[in-house]
Amino acid sequence: MNITNYNKIPEPIYRAVCQNWYSGAGAKHFCSVTELLKPEKLFVLERRHKDQHFHIEMPNLS
Repeated sequence: MNITNYNKIPEPIYRAVCQNWYSGAGAKHFCSVTELLKPEKLFVLERRHKDQHFHIEMPNLS
């Protein structure tokens, strides 16, 4: 990908964008920005139980 600075954004920001610092889904990282936006209890519980699978029965509503 060729990234240009036509809009003259500040040089430190331009260099940061040019670096391939985001490798996408499946990359090993601590957390994503969207995970940081979650409530802390939800974040901790999801991390603690990420390898567990839960089965939830839905009641018959008819």
